[in-house]
Amino acid sequence: MSVFRNILLFLGMAVFLEASPAAAQSYTFTTVDLPGATVTTVFDVDSNGRIVGTFNENTVAHGFVGTVTSLTQIDVPVPGAVTTFANGLNDAGQVVGRYHFSDPHVWDGFLMSGGSFTTINVPGSPTTLASDINNAGVVVGSFATGTQSAQGVARGFVWNGGMFTEIAVPAAGGYRTEAYGLNDVGQIVGGFDQPIPGGALSQAFILEGGSFTTFGFPGTGPGYRTQANAINNAGVVVGFFGAASGFPTHGFIRDGQGIRAFDVPGASSTLPFGISDSGIIVGSFEDATRRTHGFVAVPSIPEPSVSALSVVGLLMIAALRGIHRSRRPPQV
Repeated sequence: MSVFRNILLFLGMAVFLEASPAAAQSYTFTTVDLPGATVTTVFDVDSNGRIVGTFNENTVAHGFVGTVTSLTQIDVPVPGAVTTFANGLNDAGQVVGRYHFSDPHVWDGFLMSGGSFTTINVPGSPTTLASDINNAGVVVGSFATGTQSAQGVARGFVWNGGMFTEIAVPAAGGYRTEAYGLNDVGQIVGGFDQPIPGGALSQAFILEGGSFTTFGFPGTGPGYRTQANAINNAGVVVGFFGAASGFPTHGFIRDGQGIRAFDVPGASSTLPFGISDSGIIVGSFEDATRRTHGFVAVPSIPEPSVSALSVVGLLMIAALRGIHRSRRPPQV
């Protein structure tokens, strides 16, 4: 009987460890390439599985929205606009992004809602980039201080009800702060440069309740860049890290278990840009020829947590301990 009990005890421990938070997350990857596109990037995904992004047709960029199998092109109907980038969307189908004119230093943000376009432009700024929108219609992005001829420095912003609020990481000083994503809780993520002797340190930030948490991918430092691009309602953050020169780059996931690398299999570079509440990750990757493709990564198993299998394992162990105690001789 002791051999049988030990076997069951081992199985119970195995079930518990297999289902513990250390269990590896696996994904099913789908490549997104629009017909005739030389570059395709997926920037965001909503709770319904719809995606938004941008594709390049020759030298002209267009936005898109829809599902992997049915995408609709987006071009801002503003006279003189030459490119459109669709960067974020919410569950109501509202899309935000940016467009620019023949002058590459002049960019405006936009909100597309029900087929109507609204320009988002920080007053006095030559460049406004709208990056994400949550389900309350709050938008985050970045803008340039200064003028068209002297761009100044990048700052993040929140646009809520037509009112702008500036975002600047205190440690950045006179260096850049850019906001890229937010969730329905109001947490905002992005990247910033912190001045250090001889240069700048590029790190990511999470803004919550007026307080900033800054971080870099473990092992990185000066000469490297860490950027947070999106955060879902569970507080899971995705972004990228790599050499400040821009190649190669690797994705990362930051959650309650820590921070870990995330890469498209076989890719030379990976850039995650969005994550849904169900853990679907979207972005772009470069293949061996340096061509850029979009991707959608769907979790094959739930995000690591104490699952039902963990509970089964613990119940097996507890039951076996009870059996063991019940077979002890009575105390006299």
